[in-house]
Amino acid sequence: MTNEPYTLLEAIRDERDTLLELKKTYEELDKRLLAASVRDSARMLDRILNRYEKGYEYYMGIDEGQPRLKHRQTTRHLEREYPAVAKAKRNLDIVTDLVKGKDDV
Repeated sequence: MTNEPYTLLEAIRDERDTLLELKKTYEELDKRLLAASVRDSARMLDRILNRYEKGYEYYMGIDEGQPRLKHRQTTRHLEREYPAVAKAKRNLDIVTDLVKGKDDV
């Protein structure tokens, strides 16, 4: 046992792992609808972890004529960890707005 506190992120990872084990069990029992439901819940938790840890931003896009959930990389996770990155991004946003001619700077 460690002296480190149990974080919400660790709880999310544990829950995701539990759901993946449950999915395997449902697949072995040939309960496909339950397995699909549990799989989707595990994917939702993965998206939450990716938002926080990797800075992903999710959006709906069209791929080969079908709506798909897509993601793009942001700097939110870096801004949280490194204040200098947040300051650099603010400065870049100011310069970008000035070049574009926005008056609300």
